[in-house]
Amino acid sequence: MTPARLDAALRMSLQAKFAERVALDEPMSRHTSWHVGGPAEIFFEPRDRADLAEFLRTLPADTPLWWVGLGSNLLVRDGGYVAPSFLCTAR
Repeated sequence: MTPARLDAALRMSLQAKFAERVALDEPMSRHTSWHVGGPAEIFFEPRDRADLAEFLRTLPADTPLWWVGLGSNLLVRDGGYVAPSFLCTAR
């Protein structure tokens, strides 16, 4: 079952609040070692744990999440992923 997209108002609110760290419909091909994959509905790269916690508190509690890690050996389908996606680097 494919999760429902977040409503447009929440998408715009996330982008405004988290500025350059949020991208809407971000091509995952930019973030995988195989350079393939469709768009992530919301792509977030937190500055630190506090930034990540704040972002998560902004989402509805039942929102599915997708943890990307560093994108190594990750294949993303061409249709992308309808859920917030997180690139978490070791910082």
